[in-house]
Amino acid sequence: MKAEEIILAQRVLEAGRPVVKDELLRVPDESRDWQGELREAGLEKVHEREVQLAPVVAAMRQRGLGVDERKLATLAKLAEKNREEAERKVKEMLGAGCNPRSPKQVKEALAKRGLKLNSTDEVALVMSGDAAAAEVLRSRAAEKRAQMIKAYGEAVGKDGRIHADFDPLGTATGRFSCREPNLQNVGRDAAMRSCFVAGPKKVLVMADYTQVELRVAAFLAKEEAMLAAFRSGEDIHALTAAKLTGQDPKGIGEETRKLAKAVNFGLLYGMSARGLAEYGRISFGLKLEEKEAREFRKKFFEAYPALQRWHDQARQSAEDPKVAEVRTLYGRRRWLPPPGGRMDWARFTALVNTPVQGTCGDALKQAMVALADAPLVSTVHDELILEVPEREAAAMAVRVVAAMRAGFAGLVPENLITVAVRQATHWGG
Repeated sequence: MKAEEIILAQRVLEAGRPVVKDELLRVPDESRDWQGELREAGLEKVHEREVQLAPVVAAMRQRGLGVDERKLATLAKLAEKNREEAERKVKEMLGAGCNPRSPKQVKEALAKRGLKLNSTDEVALVMSGDAAAAEVLRSRAAEKRAQMIKAYGEAVGKDGRIHADFDPLGTATGRFSCREPNLQNVGRDAAMRSCFVAGPKKVLVMADYTQVELRVAAFLAKEEAMLAAFRSGEDIHALTAAKLTGQDPKGIGEETRKLAKAVNFGLLYGMSARGLAEYGRISFGLKLEEKEAREFRKKFFEAYPALQRWHDQARQSAEDPKVAEVRTLYGRRRWLPPPGGRMDWARFTALVNTPVQGTCGDALKQAMVALADAPLVSTVHDELILEVPEREAAAMAVRVVAAMRAGFAGLVPENLITVAVRQATHWGG
């Protein structure tokens, strides 16, 4: 086995073990029978996939993703202006000496206003409902965005492209991580995405799995109500909204649908009522109280009882000391921490999210291997981005959709998986 294959074997075998330092998994240890260990653990297929994927990822990084440097520079100036304005507002409300990035100073300044908090993290500030706390949050978000845009600008090479470091084994679930810079931080920021562009006479073909975690979770839990909705093409968020509110699915408004999205994504992995209220406020801007969240949580699991049973089984496994690992549908393994105390929650979340997120990651990797000769330039979460000549875009769109759906072959029924694809001269298009 080659040195780079040994490193991949180590990382595949030890995934999820907190006692193993990541840097040790990047040094080849030639003293062990790696092939035998992989065979015994049932991980030969997983290792082979990672070996096949490595040159695809290396080529993707070498190609890089094009950047409109003028647009990025303009965005950087605007972000810095917004940062300064947000900080000015904080100082107006909490005093000139208050640094919004200092938890100690913010805590003391809020206490002077009569708001005593144990923490000044995002959850505490959002849930406080205080106007000054909201300004602190805006300031921190503006600071984070300005720093992110600055990092992207500094990462642009002489060729006008960013060559980010993609790590196919960068997360415990087996999904990609990205650094130098982290393109996953872009999120759905349309202005930021528009700075990433195709070259002259080329376009970006962008393909994204649709609601894939909900679909895989419904399959794993055997939740027939969700599965039927996905097979028929029904809007799952409208369906959930109807079950939460009693309204007709066809008459669901945008705010109610947003509530359903928060409930679907929040409760999928077992979030508590309090956690749902916090998640709804932070991620969706909902004015959701814990009492309401508790009622929505009850209705959600009444509507989707198989998901409740799936969670119950995971909780039982989380408390069982004999359960030491969790697997994806492809067979990828993640070691679990020993049970007891707070670790039971960590074990539970790993037991429900690894089979879902890890399986999605496995399927995406299979698609990338199938597209080894295609001009991949980036992958973010469940999305693949390719840069092709304009005349080849339509054919490539068909090919990438087929490859991404085929990535789930033998794992999840094909009629459950959908892929949205679009073409544009920039990522935000």
